[in-house]
Amino acid sequence: MNQTEKSLDRAEALPALPDLDSGKIKGWIQLIQRLEERFRRSEEKKLALEANVIAQEAQLGQLLSHLHANIASLYDNLGQSKKAEEVRRRAEVLHAG
Repeated sequence: MNQTEKSLDRAEALPALPDLDSGKIKGWIQLIQRLEERFRRSEEKKLALEANVIAQEAQLGQLLSHLHANIASLYDNLGQSKKAEEVRRRAEVLHAG
């Protein structure tokens, strides 16, 4: 491989191809193929995990919205409208940010 790079850099003729039937070359090719497959699978897993995190963040946002609405409703039912309005304002700020 180094000889090929040197030949390319010097604009010389490329060296002869190695014997592709040799066990050593086949071993390297198989190793590279396995590494590529592992990389592809790990990328697929990473994308799936990222999608899962995004979905969970969205669900958490919905749960927090429901929680704030329920707390504000509780304060309304207790006759504490100022507290209820304060919770609603804080929830708006939280969800806007």
